[in-house]
Amino acid sequence: MVNNLDIALPTYTPLFGSFKSVLLPNIPVVYRDKETSIALKMAFWKNESLEIEIIEPVNKNGETDFFGEHLKTHGKGLHHVKFKVKNLQETLRLMEADGYKNSDGDLSSDRPWANIEVPDKLGHTLTELIEGSPSSTI
Repeated sequence: MVNNLDIALPTYTPLFGSFKSVLLPNIPVVYRDKETSIALKMAFWKNESLEIEIIEPVNKNGETDFFGEHLKTHGKGLHHVKFKVKNLQETLRLMEADGYKNSDGDLSSDRPWANIEVPDKLGHTLTELIEGSPSSTI
């Protein structure tokens, strides 16, 4: 999570190589039980065992989107770790029964995903779940 992707990328490129950058201007999400949309600038890098996403919230007001709120509250740094699951709905049901909260996501897309707020005792790094078979790429 960064304030400015264009400033942050030159720090990461020497470590990992070139990133693929995209602007996602209108991503529909459900945030705090309300339908809304978010805008993100993102850069991706991956190899066989690791994927890195660098995220800049474009609408940084912190009141209408999950990423802007996180950046405003916690500052730049590691935002989330992503896990692939076979059945997102079932995984969410089990995690919510254990006290985890689904804060946003898109459960109806071709690749359903959800961001999970972890208990405070685990810090502010969040968990992202994405549905897919173990052999599919993230």
